This record gives sequence, C-alpha cells and structure tokens, in this order.
Amino acid sequence: MASKIASYQHICIAMQHGSVIPPFLKPGDTVALVATARFVDETMVETASRYYTKWGFKVHVHDELLKRNFQLAGSDAHRANVFNEALQNPSVKAIAVLRGGYGTVRILDCINAQAYAKCPKWLVGYSDVTVLHCWSQYLGIASIHASMPVNFDQNTPEALDSLRAALNGSLTSLKCKGAEGIRNGQCSGKLVGGNLSVLYSLAGSPYFKVEQGSILFIEDLDEHLYHLDRMMMNLKVSGQLQKCGGIIVGGMSDMRDNTKEFGFSADNPFGFNAREIIESHTANLHIPVAWGFCAGHIADNRAMYLNRHAELRVEDQSIELSWSNKEA
Repeated sequence: MASKIASYQHICIAMQHGSVIPPFLKPGDTVALVATARFVDETMVETASRYYTKWGFKVHVHDELLKRNFQLAGSDAHRANVFNEALQNPSVKAIAVLRGGYGTVRILDCINAQAYAKCPKWLVGYSDVTVLHCWSQYLGIASIHASMPVNFDQNTPEALDSLRAALNGSLTSLKCKGAEGIRNGQCSGKLVGGNLSVLYSLAGSPYFKVEQGSILFIEDLDEHLYHLDRMMMNLKVSGQLQKCGGIIVGGMSDMRDNTKEFGFSADNPFGFNAREIIESHTANLHIPVAWGFCAGHIADNRAMYLNRHAELRVEDQSIELSWSNKEA
C-alpha cells in the first residue's frame, strides 16, 4: 500500500487548499451500481434501477456485478475492477454502492486514485462505504453519505428525497427536530467521518485524519457498549477528538451489553449507555455535540455531503446542518 500512497501524493498536494466538488447530476446522467463489499442480488439491482430511473437518471450495471466469493461480491480483484471501470467511464457521473457489510477496505490499494482525481464523480453510500469516503477525503474530493439500495424500500421518503437532492445539488440543509443537543452551540468546518467502527479500523492510516476545526460525524450498529467506549478512547488518545470543532452523533442502533439479554451466562453490564459514553468523552471539549441526528443505520438516513464545508447549529431539541453551494 505504501507505494500506492506515494504514487498519488501529488494529487493530495494539488488539492490541499480545498475540496473538489464533483459536478451535480442532471436528468439523463448515469449512475453506476457497484458492490465493494458483501455480495448483491438481482433484487437489489432492480430496486436501485427503479429508484434512480424514477429520479430521471440512467443506470449502468456491470455485466458481472452479481459474482460471489463466499460473503463478498467476487474476489478483491474483481470488485476493484468493477469499481475502477465506473471511475474511468466518462459517462458515469455518480457511483452508488448497493450495500455494505465488510470488504471495501480490501480493495483500497487497488482502486485508481488518478482516474478519480482526473474526473471526480459522486461516491454514494454509508456503513462500510465509509472506507471510500475516507479515501475521497484523503484525495480532497467531496462525497455523499447516504442510504444504499439494499435499504431503499425501508427508508423514509425524507431520506430518499435528500439523496436525490444531494445528487442534483439542491440539498442545502438538514433539520432534525428529533435530535438533541448534548452540548448546544454553533460551529463551521469540514464535515468528515462516517461509521465509527470503520473509522476505528483506519486509525493510523493516512486515510482518516480529523483536520483542525472539522465537524466529525459518527454512527454505528450492533456494537457492544464496551467496544463503543474503546473506539471513543482511540479517538481521544490519538488526538482526533481534540481537533473537532463540533461532533454529530447519528444512529447508535441496536447497541449490545454483556448481559443475559444478549446471550451471556451472567449479567455483567458495562455500566453506561451509548449516550453516556459519548457524553463522557466529549465533556471537556467545549464544542457543540449533537445526539440522535437523522443519519446512519436507521430508516430516516438522510444524505449528507462529506468533505465539504458545513455549518452546524445545535439546540436542545433541534439540530441543523447546512452547506453552501458557493464552493461548487
């Protein structure tokens, strides 16, 4: 991987003064469907095609997208080739990952950074796709954290509307009235982050780094509470939390504990719930912290622009995140 990173240092240097915003989509533009992690099936492809076509876009499907290698969508080389084909196809304006799971990190050193930098296009997804968002951040290119076709039929209309708006450039703000302020306040900075477990897995690599003043978004699913604490400790001792200008916590869904309820032989609870863990690790930061934001492994998974300058306003029962298209 080291040689690959060195080969595109010049790209990062060229983009260090700001984020590149890929062209927003117009009616008739093409969205390529890819699978960078877990295997996919025809139903997911049909769901994706139905929605993207309804929104006025064309859909590109690789001839061998449905390949399977145990739990993965084909070998690492195959998944990388499918992704690279979409990157290098000049007619493709956005790349939508069909589902998450695990496996995207396995192709990280095989994907074509030069092609992406030469012709940036929107990368769309969440969960395991956090790997691609971090890769895109490393290269200085904005991306879209949003739902994937595997979830479309369960998503709220607001979540799907926000994805369409993000693609066509009309998404300017999100207001989550059900969210709460752990610490109220306002800030502005580059929005970065994604799935906390994936960010944790990239710790120490060049791909995940919180720049001073950034707004960090985190969410997760089906993690033990002690492991959530471990991941937050990693962000703290590595100095990442201290660089944040603000923190947004999305869905912390289906958290688990060491109790009989979750299959253990005896009750040995960690002692703190997810919110209390986040509160304890952000208490001394004196920055706005939002809890329960409408993004992550939840039905109301709203789209957000990552690696773009954003403004965050946190109040007791109202959270607003906004972007300015003056960058575009």
